[in-house]
Amino acid sequence: MSSKLAFLLLLNVSIFILLLKLVLGSFKEIKKCLRYLITPDIVSIIYKDFDNDFKYTHKFLFVVIIMAILLFIEIYFFY
Repeated sequence: MSSKLAFLLLLNVSIFILLLKLVLGSFKEIKKCLRYLITPDIVSIIYKDFDNDFKYTHKFLFVVIIMAILLFIEIYFFY
């Protein structure tokens, strides 16, 4: 593993955690977001918790889209 790759990997993980913290607020909310991300939508519909599932899933997808954009920019500039 080259030093440039290790640096970019560490930078991306740090930015991902920072964005999750900024968008979701606390680590308790991040844990709740990951729980909603893993559970199927039908379970949320049955428990009548689909609004929270929708909200947390879209917040996580927002962070993932920002990270994908950053990744494409890094690939363009560094490779």
